[in-house]
Amino acid sequence: MKYYHKLFLALALCFLIGSIIVPFLNINDLPIDSVKISVSGEMISLAGTMVLFAALIYQIKEYRLQLEELKKSVEAQVISATELENQRKILLEQRSLSLITSIITDFHNFNSRQDNLKLIKEEVQYLSGLFVYSWKNLSKSSVDERSEIFPKRVCQLIGKVLPNRPEYVILESYVQYAFNVLSVIDENKYLVSSNYKALFLCQLDRHELLLLYFFTFDSFDIPGMPYYDNLQWKNSITTELLRSMKKEDTHSTDYSQINLNKAVSEFQKLQYQSVN
Repeated sequence: MKYYHKLFLALALCFLIGSIIVPFLNINDLPIDSVKISVSGEMISLAGTMVLFAALIYQIKEYRLQLEELKKSVEAQVISATELENQRKILLEQRSLSLITSIITDFHNFNSRQDNLKLIKEEVQYLSGLFVYSWKNLSKSSVDERSEIFPKRVCQLIGKVLPNRPEYVILESYVQYAFNVLSVIDENKYLVSSNYKALFLCQLDRHELLLLYFFTFDSFDIPGMPYYDNLQWKNSITTELLRSMKKEDTHSTDYSQINLNKAVSEFQKLQYQSVN
């Protein structure tokens, strides 16, 4: 189809020239006027038809070229839009990461100014000493019974003792700050990686971690407790709790007599009960 319109134009030219020449030809048995009227007229009509075909073919060719240009333009716009969207996501992630890094840094600066770490260590040690007595009161219980009852005793002691501690306001302030950091990380949808929560938690020492998990127990037992519902109790926290108790115990108590998985399950049931 590339040269068809030229072919039709050439044929139209031939017919047009023929329509001019034919009247001057000497054709036997045909009057010259009949030739002019019929042959010349037909050839002119054919010439016009050829021109029309050539115009249509040329127009189709132009439409195809425009369609190709339009496709290329759309593809270029799609690529450009994709690149802009990727740049936007990268920019948002960088801003989000900068925000979270700044919040975590401010959190640690806050602890340094308030000297919270020493206070938290003392409070966790104090509570751990109370947990030791609860454990010993269950010395005659079976492993399964102890695994079920001991988490409840821990939760009850925290609810009764912690709000009455003289430095409770400072502890609550610390936990609220930490929970706010965790909430910002969880709610930020622009972060590609999901490891920032773990990165923050691994910067805390064992006493800080235990305190955060203590504050996930049932907010109705502790008036004014700050709330964060995405910190699930796990095996390592139970192990750390038993380890802390053992350090506060002046006797050689056996803290291995517990079904760890069952105890963890009980601890998890005690978390966030006022909401669930």
